Amino acid sequence: MIYTINGKEYSEFDINKRCAEIEGFKCIKSHPNAKIINSVKNSIVTEYGKKDYCTNPSDTWPIIEKCWNELMNPFGAKRWGLLMQKHDCSKLIAACICFIEMKE
Repeated sequence: MIYTINGKEYSEFDINKRCAEIEGFKCIKSHPNAKIINSVKNSIVTEYGKKDYCTNPSDTWPIIEKCWNELMNPFGAKRWGLLMQKHDCSKLIAACICFIEMKE
């Protein structure tokens, strides 16, 4: 699936790679069509190991913490829900999209 973030098109792989770059990780191996390892095809390999922000909650949690205020609007309604509806995506992907939007 392709997501439009700040006018640019991203695949889940691109989202993973961009989140890693924003977090300051150097991507050592990254290719969206690489051999599937452990049923995770969109993960990237950084100097600290494999990262999969789009499907692995433990990888995404630091990003969720960094954009928590942006995910929640002042009236208590969840921005998460709005992003999930707009992009027809999971909570993890919505958090990553919010993170990328904040940082660019």
